[in-house]
Amino acid sequence: MQRHVMLPKLQQSSYFIFPESVGWYSDQPNHIVSRPEGAWTTYSLHFVISGKGYVELDEVVHPIQKGDAFLFFPYQKQNYYSSKDDPWNVRWVHFYGEHLKEFLLEKDFYAICGR
Repeated sequence: MQRHVMLPKLQQSSYFIFPESVGWYSDQPNHIVSRPEGAWTTYSLHFVISGKGYVELDEVVHPIQKGDAFLFFPYQKQNYYSSKDDPWNVRWVHFYGEHLKEFLLEKDFYAICGR
């Protein structure tokens, strides 16, 4: 199952954080995302409900499983995919906002994966 909900993107917004889209994938063993650096303009946060998958970060493959989450910053290269043997059930949200980068970096959030 695949479900996507796209929201209107505000051209001028004073909101600290605002969702751009939300969705989930389940029972999709061929789910793969590969975005080159500079291609994606929003933050991308994923949470694994069940199953397994993989996130590639700096050419290192990180196994992801139930309870794990991963975050990509805007314009960052993104490579992640579901396990073929145990496909993940993953929820995600793409978001943007004023001063988010500074806030996340101040709180020691970087493009990360794991619990």
